[in-house]
Amino acid sequence: VQVGVEEPSRRAVSLLERRYGGARVAVRKGFPTGTESRSDDPPPFQAGYALRDSATAVDDCTMAFSAYKYVPGAPQYYQLTAGHCAPDGMLEGAAQYHSSTLMGTIAENSLAISPIPPAIFAYTNSDAASISIAFANHGNRLYHEGDPTARITQVEVLDTDVEGDPVCQSAKDSQVACGEILSVDHSAATGVDPHIVIEHTRKADYIHEQGDSGAAVFAPVAGGGYEAMGVHH
Repeated sequence: VQVGVEEPSRRAVSLLERRYGGARVAVRKGFPTGTESRSDDPPPFQAGYALRDSATAVDDCTMAFSAYKYVPGAPQYYQLTAGHCAPDGMLEGAAQYHSSTLMGTIAENSLAISPIPPAIFAYTNSDAASISIAFANHGNRLYHEGDPTARITQVEVLDTDVEGDPVCQSAKDSQVACGEILSVDHSAATGVDPHIVIEHTRKADYIHEQGDSGAAVFAPVAGGGYEAMGVHH
């Protein structure tokens, strides 16, 4: 069992280990308890936390899941969000914040494309961006008001979802909202560039608000846990 202590001094750790058994507890630095908030709860980041463009800006998007990219000798960690959450004119390289905490910068953005003449449109199959984050800030927690222990336990196998499947999102404004998949071959404008079209994506009927962009899209797993399915456009 992990026990969070504001100041894990040697004395505090020793007292807890003597009382509960050193083999039963792991003492680490924690934060004062209080009402959880998607806007300012501390890292590690949870899918469903709020996102902003600067330390003093208002929250305007939501972050999705943590992700990992294997690079020999230098593994890289990311937090996902929607590509159109990037600041205007800076789809890659822009800093992103959770409350006043600098998360990192946008490493890759699926919308950072342009039509190749003579074509008028460029096409992508996602509206997603990856934000570089520190190893200590990644995690599999899912912000879920109805299940405070919620964690992502698996990732959906590509193209195994079908119309009618249950689906939910965890988002800044709509919180946890659920519905079902209406289409598995949906096309939409990006909202960033009229010449970029998102195609072959999913459409669902859960409620959503403007600030939900980038939210974690997921579904419950039989037997417990949750499956990561995508990023809300």
